[in-house]
Amino acid sequence: MLYNIDINKMNKLMSNNDDARQIIPQLLRNHRNTISTISHEIRNPLTLVSSALQVMEKQNPELKDIPHWSQVMGDVDFIIQLLEELSAFNSSNELYYRTAFEKRCNLFCNLARHK
Repeated sequence: MLYNIDINKMNKLMSNNDDARQIIPQLLRNHRNTISTISHEIRNPLTLVSSALQVMEKQNPELKDIPHWSQVMGDVDFIIQLLEELSAFNSSNELYYRTAFEKRCNLFCNLARHK
């Protein structure tokens, strides 16, 4: 994750160096593409697991009575939510330090609450 100081340093490098002006934007695009690919590759099997659990619950309503069933369903929903937040964060064109900080706080609050 880039902080304001990192962005300021990159902007300074790009203003002073032609090679950096070409390389840094490409690196940032590659980084966004990598995050997007990883998120996609995690989301696909997770969607299959979520769907299978929903089918199992529909066909076997007694599963709701198993002690940890709701925890498993909640965990899957939580991971899906985290991936959605990652995708939204990754696809944003402008990063604001305050927004990134708030997202990080929300993420940690969700993680703490989820345990």
